[in-house]
Amino acid sequence: YQFSGYSAGGYIAYEMALQLGRQGEKIGLLAMFDTPGPSYVQRGLANKVWSHGRELISLPRCRWLSYLRDNLYCQWRNICAANPRAAAGDQKLRRVNLEQKFMLAIRAYKPVPYCGKLVIFRAQHRTDQHWIAPADAAMGWNHWADQVEVRPAPGGHLTMLSPKFALSLAEAIRPCLLGNNH
Repeated sequence: YQFSGYSAGGYIAYEMALQLGRQGEKIGLLAMFDTPGPSYVQRGLANKVWSHGRELISLPRCRWLSYLRDNLYCQWRNICAANPRAAAGDQKLRRVNLEQKFMLAIRAYKPVPYCGKLVIFRAQHRTDQHWIAPADAAMGWNHWADQVEVRPAPGGHLTMLSPKFALSLAEAIRPCLLGNNH
């Protein structure tokens, strides 16, 4: 079997590989596309404030106001999306509401270590995901698999699967699918 998942979908691929592996099935590939590890998803308010503060001070002062405005808008959008009546008539808010429910499910998920190799395709452009520590290439998965391999993927978290980067990403995953993932 070969499994892969993008972003939060990586958790589904992970659990499928775990369950089939426990049943004695051979897993040829478990790959994740920019999926943050369990420790990143579980982060609390203090860590989020720290991450935003770190991002803010790295910007030129002239961009602070726009950064704060954009992030406050995101938080307001999340609050509105949590209200089913508000989200009912707005497709964007319904999408945010679905994302919130998915994140709640991921936070409740209690993974067990995977006895095998995990390949992480990490987006090269990190500015759209400031909450993941740039120094941790494995995105928090190092303690969850026997072996973790990180491969660069073109684009950012939100663009890596777009047509612009599809060919490059296909070339990056091809050796893994063929079993040449050294």
